[in-house]
Amino acid sequence: MDLETIEQTCLEYLKQVSNPVVTLGALFGRVKQNIDECPEISREDFLAFLRAHELFTVIEAPDWSSNAEMKGVFESAGISSEERVILCTRVPPAGELSSMMKEQLELIHRSLAASISETSQDGDDANAGKLLQLLEQTQKLMESTDQFC
Repeated sequence: MDLETIEQTCLEYLKQVSNPVVTLGALFGRVKQNIDECPEISREDFLAFLRAHELFTVIEAPDWSSNAEMKGVFESAGISSEERVILCTRVPPAGELSSMMKEQLELIHRSLAASISETSQDGDDANAGKLLQLLEQTQKLMESTDQFC
């Protein structure tokens, strides 16, 4: 396994993608696709390599152990719950990062509100109640990001 080649592949990919924050799976897939000897590196070893590297920042996956339902909400809104990687030189300023987080939370909020409406119309009060709790949690997260924007 040639770590320099892996490093260069990651750097080239992360420099040119439109969204600077890439899921670990997408980056790992790109590396495996472009490097013949890459089957030697496991996903865990690749993640350890990125975490230890000074040019990459790994954004850890959220701990969903206390709220598995919220993980499903994020994923149903198209937001992956796995680790993400960004090139250190592409980390946006704090205000921009907060704005991006707020946009994602607003998307989740809208999705939850639509789901509550559908489940209520279907007479599924139990699931509507669970979704309402998630909507309230999302609202709290949105309010907490207001202080950063």
